[in-house]
Amino acid sequence: MRPDQRNRRPFTYALLFAIVATAIHGTDSAAQDTATTPDKAREGIKLYRLDDDGLALQGYSPVSYFDKKTAEKGNPEFAVTHQGITYHLTDTAQVEKFNADPDKYEPAHGGWCSLAMCGKAGNRVSANPESFKIVDDKLLLFFHGQYQGRIVDGLDNWNKSRSKEEVRVRRADSNWKKITSGKKRSKVMNF
Repeated sequence: MRPDQRNRRPFTYALLFAIVATAIHGTDSAAQDTATTPDKAREGIKLYRLDDDGLALQGYSPVSYFDKKTAEKGNPEFAVTHQGITYHLTDTAQVEKFNADPDKYEPAHGGWCSLAMCGKAGNRVSANPESFKIVDDKLLLFFHGQYQGRIVDGLDNWNKSRSKEEVRVRRADSNWKKITSGKKRSKVMNF
């Protein structure tokens, strides 16, 4: 490791901790709005990372992550809805694939940042749909953007973590399950 990288590591970890631990009061308006929509096919839908119309992944196609290994915007013409959540796909072939196994394509942790979700607090931090990783056939999303004047790359921090990836995924899964079952409260943190 270069000396200049060693000096940045404590700051990066401190910044990451600040993102995960910061308590921002209020709620995500997108999550709030979806709670009042007539389609309540999924219990706790208000906890998911959705826009005002119930659209997940900011319109990116969940099938493209798996099949093309890339983040690709879907087309509203090829919209599908699964358990109250809408996804935009790119073409009829993707619609067929999605409909054959919709649970496979659902983003892990409600579409929130998996790195923040695996933290002790299990906060819901906005994820960038272009910052992703497939782990054990799960689509993990990560925060990537400005925080207090610096760029924070959640995927890079995930990949550099010293703890085992399967442990982090298990912790994030556990926190998400507790959140959706009502056993754990989590803060929504949008940056």
